[in-house]
Amino acid sequence: MLKFIPQYLAAKRYGRHIKVTMSLRDVKDFISRVGKPSIEVGEDRTRTRVIVLWKKYYSVRDYPSVEVHVDKYSLRPIRVIVRDESNRVIKDEYL
Repeated sequence: MLKFIPQYLAAKRYGRHIKVTMSLRDVKDFISRVGKPSIEVGEDRTRTRVIVLWKKYYSVRDYPSVEVHVDKYSLRPIRVIVRDESNRVIKDEYL
């Protein structure tokens, strides 16, 4: 289980990682569809990946969402997971 940090701390610590994910096509489509998304950021257990979760603003659930795994040091996207309203995985792609 990952522990995501609040949005105001995420922008401070992982601003570059969030900026990298904003250029991905799946994230752009999600932002245009949802409007104003919420961002949560966390690290995996090995602390080599940063996980950026884009989800619907003010939603209790974590879906619909786009989850992007970014390498912590090289700032390259590794994996993109897109979920729909019923929490089904629409797309799971390794980059």
